[in-house]
Amino acid sequence: MNERYAGSLIIAARNNPRGVPVLEEPLLGSMKTIPLPGMTKKERLSQAKERMVLECIVELMIQHGICFRHGGLLVFPTLFPAGGTDDEKLPHSVSLYYDFTGAIDNIYASLVSKLMVSEEFGEGRLTAGRVEFARPGEGYCGLRQIKRTGGFAHVDLFFAEETAGIAATCLVASSKRICG
Repeated sequence: MNERYAGSLIIAARNNPRGVPVLEEPLLGSMKTIPLPGMTKKERLSQAKERMVLECIVELMIQHGICFRHGGLLVFPTLFPAGGTDDEKLPHSVSLYYDFTGAIDNIYASLVSKLMVSEEFGEGRLTAGRVEFARPGEGYCGLRQIKRTGGFAHVDLFFAEETAGIAATCLVASSKRICG
């Protein structure tokens, strides 16, 4: 039974309607339960039992590196599309970037997840090593991750011509608030 719940959580994250592989942790086992793909109502436990089982499964998935907690989200970094390359042309890039080391996939996944779930910059579109945010008539902005050797990574911020000024200020302020 536990493996069915675990599998359902992973599928639910992968199929997140916002296009980013995360689950909102407060919704697990609450009255506004998330759908659990592959499980019928009849197969599911009572709400109280299900909540306990989900909490235990989430802890096991965190311990085994399948997901991690960040700002009320369960983020599944391995479900993100694979990273981009240096030679990929960006539509318009502001000379703003971050180079970092550490848990590269987790850092990038945390930043992208929070930005996409907040919808602060419009609808997000996640592709391999890149995310773009757009609002009709307001242009677009985004992030591109490039993994380097030795545990290093580089993240470029890019903007359409019409968004370069205001979007740069907003995205930088937001990324600092989200990343700390």
